[in-house]
Amino acid sequence: EEDGQHYLIMEYVGGGSLRDLLDREGALPIRRVLEISLDLADALTRVHRLKITHRDIKPANILLAEDGTPRLTDFDVARLSDHARVTATGALVGTYGYLSPEACLGEPLDARTDIWSFGVVIHEMLTGRRPFETDTGVSEMVAILQQPLPNVLELRPETPPALANLLSQMLEKDRDKRIRSARRVGAALEAILNMLDGEPMAQISARFATPTNELTPADLEPPPVDMSSSESLVVIAQTQTPAPAAAQGNSRWLRGGVVLAVLLALAAVFFALSRSAERGSVPAAPRPPAFPLVEPVESGAYMVLVAQFSPIGETPPRNVSQFIAEDLTQRIEHGIPFSSLRVRSYPRPITSAEEAHQVAEANGASVVVWGNYSQDRVDAFVQVGTTRAMPYITPERSIPRSVLERSANLRVQIEDERRASLAVPVMHVMNVLFTVDGNGYEVAHVLAIIDEMNADAPPTEGNSTAVHLYRGTLPYFQDTQQALDEYSMAIELDPGNPIPYSFRAMAYMRLGELDKSTLDANTAQRLGPESWATPVYLQAIMALMQNDVSTAEQAVDRLVALRPDDWTPLTFRAMLKYLQGDIAQAQEDSLRAITLSQGNSIPSFVASLVALREGRMADMQRYTQAMLAEQPDPYVLDRRLRVVYKEGEGGLVYWMSQLVAASGNLLLGQYEAAVENAQNALTVNAQRSHAYLIEGLAYCAMGDYERSEEVSTLGIELEPDFMLLYLLRAQARLQQGKLTEALQDVAVVQQSEQSDLVASLVENTDNPWRCEDFLTYDYSGQATTEGTPTDE
Repeated sequence: EEDGQHYLIMEYVGGGSLRDLLDREGALPIRRVLEISLDLADALTRVHRLKITHRDIKPANILLAEDGTPRLTDFDVARLSDHARVTATGALVGTYGYLSPEACLGEPLDARTDIWSFGVVIHEMLTGRRPFETDTGVSEMVAILQQPLPNVLELRPETPPALANLLSQMLEKDRDKRIRSARRVGAALEAILNMLDGEPMAQISARFATPTNELTPADLEPPPVDMSSSESLVVIAQTQTPAPAAAQGNSRWLRGGVVLAVLLALAAVFFALSRSAERGSVPAAPRPPAFPLVEPVESGAYMVLVAQFSPIGETPPRNVSQFIAEDLTQRIEHGIPFSSLRVRSYPRPITSAEEAHQVAEANGASVVVWGNYSQDRVDAFVQVGTTRAMPYITPERSIPRSVLERSANLRVQIEDERRASLAVPVMHVMNVLFTVDGNGYEVAHVLAIIDEMNADAPPTEGNSTAVHLYRGTLPYFQDTQQALDEYSMAIELDPGNPIPYSFRAMAYMRLGELDKSTLDANTAQRLGPESWATPVYLQAIMALMQNDVSTAEQAVDRLVALRPDDWTPLTFRAMLKYLQGDIAQAQEDSLRAITLSQGNSIPSFVASLVALREGRMADMQRYTQAMLAEQPDPYVLDRRLRVVYKEGEGGLVYWMSQLVAASGNLLLGQYEAAVENAQNALTVNAQRSHAYLIEGLAYCAMGDYERSEEVSTLGIELEPDFMLLYLLRAQARLQQGKLTEALQDVAVVQQSEQSDLVASLVENTDNPWRCEDFLTYDYSGQATTEGTPTDE
């Protein structure tokens, strides 16, 4: 911004476009193609991670910097009438040539359409022309839909076979068979580029073996192997996927070369071992991983690993695991805002629970899905994997793994893997894991997700503890009494297990039967380890529901001690301290919670409460902006806390959720909703005046200055040292022409310890403060406190 004008400053990319380069030079050198493609794959991976589908990838939308690195640009919706290139004859050919078959048919598009267009761009860089290029747009669309993919090895013989194979996977007309991840495309391109630098061909060819009709590209990636080990050569041979009959002739020479390379490598290993034996020592060869390794997940995320499903008897092979994995990806990874779950495909079948555990430990998977299928049904096992991602599940301080497994592991049946979903069974296992870990927020989060997921839950076999806990979780919100009955049956089956007692305690809480809930929470505490936090969470929430601040504070103090690296207990304690007027401790706890929360907006909300109370407007604005950037859902806390209360109930727990919702709706400009939420909070607790401030600001922003003055006065009567309420009332009075009363309110602030509010808000004649501009006003001239997350 300069002189009241706003400017958008963007990177200058001075090397022209890839279209210009191709028009000037035609086909590019192989290495140049791989370098450009690898950078584009990285960009597209990030785009898809942000749940954006570009839908118009083509050379004209790829700019080149002066150093040659590409920039993916023009994130507009691709339309046939826009961004089209015209030839000398006037025929539209540009955008048409990069459309995927599903785009030509007008079907809904997803990330796989970008993979197709990306493949067309790579083909054009390699050969100088698009794979289905014709004279007119219509005929090119027909070719895209009907003609087979040209053999790039015939058009450009020096193309690495692995690159030709990858291109065929990207340009698969059936998008269900197409390689579906830009991340996998990037990994393949990087491996091929490494091959040009001298990486052994056997390793590369194994990684990109020609797929069969039953396997996806993800299934073809064997574990990384060490070519210096003779055992690695056996792994390579065993993980090679047979090519279809039609392709075997084309790959005969390649197979012969691989066999020759293996024989030479074996001879080299034998010679090295012989020389070492002559010297009196035989070096130990590095051993390959016992199980294939999949792409790891980032810190703070949880992996759900889906293994290949095995056919039973003479059942024709089909790719059951692909449908299951894709459904889970859409529902629990992409379909959940701010999801911390990541789905990975495991390239081999798993045949036992013990093997599933070992595979999970090797890959860091929290949940493992495996099983088999016949002609008319699929049997799926959904079980606990490793608990490494849950820091408070440890052998010395946690519930035994045997108890955890019999509470979580399920065997479910589905009839059609293309229509059924295993999302609810997976979330059930995560629910048990978070319960044992003592992560109260994530337990509430999982139950809210199951309620919002709208996915049919497949039936389960057996009469086990896990089955009853699973069956109770399904109707938890719609029929809590039915959930309670299922939890009671689990307790009858497994009376020494503390997990069902914690589940039933929550159900009793939601039904308002707090005495019974207390008994179950205490029983869970007796049966579980002393360091288990879940029963303490239940005790704290029950105390808040009964407005017993003292007991709640004791429980929350213990939670902070039990889970020192968890933001949730600190945030609860900050709210309690704010409620009791201990502003300094509330600020300390909320700031520490912000640093631990990894992007959750609730600690930022509490920090904004404290900043408002002290008149630190610049700090308040920073925290509220963080809330909008992190989780702009005003009901984020309410959705979680509905696990333990119903609408309009819940005591101080409900007060917290409504205060968060009121602030969030005020931030979003939903003033009527903010008023409703603030009034809900006041019906529970009128000891703090923050709800009056939000209500008054909302009325003022709507132009109802009389009502704004009225609620501001109620807040001042409750807390006469809350200076911002005086300024709000002064603004409301000024708008009504009550100049004398407005100046009296300003004078009160001038004589207080927060007199800088007047200087920064009222005396700035160039930029006068108005309640309509409460959130957008420039508070940068006001000093901020030290030790905030931004300062750190």
